[in-house]
Amino acid sequence: PGVMAMGVALSVTAEVGDLVIEPVQAAPRRPAPVAPARAAYAADALSALVNLGYGHGDAAGAVASVAAETPDADTASLIRGSLKLLAPRP
Repeated sequence: PGVMAMGVALSVTAEVGDLVIEPVQAAPRRPAPVAPARAAYAADALSALVNLGYGHGDAAGAVASVAAETPDADTASLIRGSLKLLAPRP
């Protein structure tokens, strides 16, 4: 291999048996995970229901039921569905 000196261009030729390091290509970007968003929606809905006065266990059960039925539900949908489940029935 040649050595680069001031004003001199470097010219290297690989021969059979030489180790050659290839440039690494960047891995393709993956979309952000969806699970953390769903968990945040459920946590926000649970917090809202507890703040409205529902018991933690009752609220958690209702949110879990609604989340299982509609996996793409956002916070507002989880709260609405949970309130329907928690509403007193005549």
